[in-house]
Amino acid sequence: MTRFTRGDQRQRSLHVTIGLLTVVVGTIIALSGVGRSLAANNMGTMRSTATASKMGHTGISAADRHFAIAAAQGGAAEVALGRLAQRNGSNSNVKEFGGKMITDHSNANQDLLRTAATLGLKLPTTPGPQDVKVIAKLTRLHGAAFDSAYRANMVKDHEKDVAEFQSESRFGKVPAIRQFAARTLPILQGHLQMARTMTTSKAYAHHMMKSPMSKGMSQSTTKPGWHL
Repeated sequence: MTRFTRGDQRQRSLHVTIGLLTVVVGTIIALSGVGRSLAANNMGTMRSTATASKMGHTGISAADRHFAIAAAQGGAAEVALGRLAQRNGSNSNVKEFGGKMITDHSNANQDLLRTAATLGLKLPTTPGPQDVKVIAKLTRLHGAAFDSAYRANMVKDHEKDVAEFQSESRFGKVPAIRQFAARTLPILQGHLQMARTMTTSKAYAHHMMKSPMSKGMSQSTTKPGWHL
């Protein structure tokens, strides 16, 4: 029978204790790694959820969505005001400009609607609340009074449009909407130049000849949308 001295027993106990400590430390390290992995996965999920929330269910950012909605409403308003200019205006340039608004913005509206459809985004086809107020105000004017008010509105409105389309064409997150803004921008810039010279025949004629035409649709002026 093997006899163990007290020294042997102490050494054996020490070895057992060291072995247990090794197992415990290894378990702690393993669990720590799992914890870090789970934490990293949770953070990634939270970031993905936050990004998805900002982009919306169609994957379109809030800023791009706002731009598209505003562009659709503004385009519908331009068409309605163009029809009004042909009816209530007295200056031949005002009437001609109104006709161009009908054609160009009807085409741009259809382009935008097609673009939005590819993204699963449904856009309005009528003017927004503020546009409706402007239309109502101009409806009550005729002749020279209408010409003056319409020209002022077109300058102000197209200055705003040009700035917004420039921004979207540079900083938009959705390629399809950004490209729509880029191809529509030159048309709006031409409109702005014409609006500024609308009641000056020679300057207006010069800008009318140089203005780019919108593409993608026929030049018919009987497009669906807002009617006065």
